Amino acid sequence: TGFLYGLKSIWDFLLGSVVELNEGNRAAAREILRGQVRDTIDILDAAVDEWAVQAGRVLGQALAEYEERRESITARQNDVEKYAEALGRKLRFLANCQAPVRDLHAKVEHFAGDLEAAHSRIAASRQPDFQAVVCTDGGMLSLKKAREQDLLILFDLNSSRWKWLEITSGGRTQQFLPVARGKTGSGVSFHEDDGTTRGRRGSVVAPEGAHRFELRLSTLDGVFRFPRR
Repeated sequence: TGFLYGLKSIWDFLLGSVVELNEGNRAAAREILRGQVRDTIDILDAAVDEWAVQAGRVLGQALAEYEERRESITARQNDVEKYAEALGRKLRFLANCQAPVRDLHAKVEHFAGDLEAAHSRIAASRQPDFQAVVCTDGGMLSLKKAREQDLLILFDLNSSRWKWLEITSGGRTQQFLPVARGKTGSGVSFHEDDGTTRGRRGSVVAPEGAHRFELRLSTLDGVFRFPRR
């Protein structure tokens, strides 16, 4: 109403300054102006409604995109958390495997060294000056080479205590200390004398009834043989 009165006063001011209108003309002018204002307001209302509808569409689309992005981020966050948990389990597993792997690595290196030494002993057995003897309290017992390249046989068994095994080849002599194996002492393992085991030498005596001793150069493990019954 105030807007309409304002327009009417403006209209009266403009037209009154140009031509003097009577009351009827003024009423007609006011009605025309009132109709134009209504049409203008209707147009503005329609435009505002259309803008509101478009704004609602934009808002709905923005909310949908926001929800989609939020769900995507939440899913990715869950995936990252699950991946982090899986990595944590793998790290704990690897940490637990560290000690066994180091132990296995040491054993593999030791085995590689033993394998190289075994090849060296077998190669040395082909040398003309090769000799293998067992030093006992009663003297030295010589081992004979068998047909198999890494097998040595000792036939002359006695009741003397074995002290060490000497292998000579190429002018070089190595000593190996014996250790009894098995509950009955039917086996013997020889270990290279590195100077730190002299106080821990095992006592090895040929068991009663054994008629020969077989030693493998590849492993330095030996076994006593008994007559078949």
